[in-house]
Amino acid sequence: MNYAICFVYKTNRNLTICVCYNLIMKDEIEVKFASVDHDEIREKLKVLGAKCVKPMRLMNRANFDIKGREKERAFVRVRDEGDGKVTVTYKEFFSDKDVQEAETFANSFDEAMDFCKAIGLLYKSCQEQKRETWTFEDYEIVLDEWPWLDPLMEIEAPNFEKLKEFSEKLGFDFDDGVYGDITDVYRVQYPHIPRPAQIGILPEMKFGTPLPDYLNPEIKLERYGK
Repeated sequence: MNYAICFVYKTNRNLTICVCYNLIMKDEIEVKFASVDHDEIREKLKVLGAKCVKPMRLMNRANFDIKGREKERAFVRVRDEGDGKVTVTYKEFFSDKDVQEAETFANSFDEAMDFCKAIGLLYKSCQEQKRETWTFEDYEIVLDEWPWLDPLMEIEAPNFEKLKEFSEKLGFDFDDGVYGDITDVYRVQYPHIPRPAQIGILPEMKFGTPLPDYLNPEIKLERYGK
């Protein structure tokens, strides 16, 4: 699916600039499994012949809402991939299993942040994440770590049939998979998080910081606008 997106903004010299993109939206076909043993999965991947193409690294990401669409499940993400690349991604969730995205690259994290703010996107939150990337045939497998969350795994495949097949090869019940964004994985471990609340409502998520009230089941969530 193709989208033409135009951003109109004014510079600090009162110059009006229009930036247009013709984005090719790709289906994102993936499943997540919560509370997994990364060492066990690594051994299974090695037996299958998978390769670790990117070791565990720290990634920084910033999320932006789109003005006028704050209530929708669509956002822009700037992410330092931890390997020298910086990506800018537009992602839209039509349902938990129907996700599309378009992605491009930036010269630096700071430049991408400045650009998103300049075109009127609404800065929402910053997050840390650790990721290790494996590949096997036409699958991508990532081992993820997030603040205050048990380790998880994500598998991406060309279609849902292959996704199910490979999940079972690794010993997982496909019906136990989690779909949607990272909030849905947090909800497995913290089931008191109501729908449609999102983990992105937290302005900052960093490793080594105390558990926020938002994830504490003993503290009511009214203050977060559940």
